[in-house]
Amino acid sequence: MDVAALTSRLPTSSVSASKLADDFDNFLKLLTTQLANQDPLEPLDSNEFTAQLVRFTQVEQAIGQNQKLEQLVGLIQTNQSVAAVNYIGKRIEADSDEAELVSGEKAEWTFDLPQESAQTTLLVRNATGTIVYADVNGAKGAGKHTFQWDGKDGHGNPQAPGVYKISILAKDSQGSEMVVDTNTVGTATGVENVDGTTMIAIGKVKVAFDKVQAISQG
Repeated sequence: MDVAALTSRLPTSSVSASKLADDFDNFLKLLTTQLANQDPLEPLDSNEFTAQLVRFTQVEQAIGQNQKLEQLVGLIQTNQSVAAVNYIGKRIEADSDEAELVSGEKAEWTFDLPQESAQTTLLVRNATGTIVYADVNGAKGAGKHTFQWDGKDGHGNPQAPGVYKISILAKDSQGSEMVVDTNTVGTATGVENVDGTTMIAIGKVKVAFDKVQAISQG
């Protein structure tokens, strides 16, 4: 097998370090075997030999870079987890349209209108996507607003505890819909790692650590 053929298939940085190390070992074995068995009358071309040494060095560097990158990612994740633990028991506001309705408490969100609205409609949906509450008289002023839902539908019937989603439909004076940022508000109850991402639990709602917008004493 030609060393050049092997290096042409070297893994990228997205491949695991163990796979990269295996290819590096194979590269070394092939190169030394080729040198040991070359024809003395037709030695390995110096240009090709140099090119193979360059590939050799690139593989070595790639392994080192991959390992350092993994260490850096691990350090960042650890630091985030440690920082996130400090949020437990505190009131946080995070980028999410979900909030948990707990018996005896209210589900809470904030929303930010980029400009004054001619009409603002608030819709709350349950886990199946059914609208259980609607308010066509939502806040209209530009800026940040808070909405607390007591868990009752338009007829005053209490809804089951669980996770609900809110939609804010706001139109300007020209009838055009505005982009409205929505945040969930609640007390942080736990921290967990999901596929390498630090997640903060607000009851049954989970938000990424980097989605937290504000934090205060509970």
